[in-house]
Amino acid sequence: MDRRIGTWRKSSKSGNAQGNCVLLRATGSGGVQIGDSKLGADTPTLGVDVNEHGGFITLVKSGQFDH
Repeated sequence: MDRRIGTWRKSSKSGNAQGNCVLLRATGSGGVQIGDSKLGADTPTLGVDVNEHGGFITLVKSGQFDH
């Protein structure tokens, strides 16, 4: 993830799609904010610390949420 504070980033796997993407950005306090690309700059955010985010990514990569 790009660690520049305040810069929204989306997965390169999203291609050029502008909707239905999860956005991430680093915060100045060592956390991560998560937003929705459909809502643009007005997206509400969910804030988590970097360890919580890392744990979530580990579970996703392991297939924990696959149906």
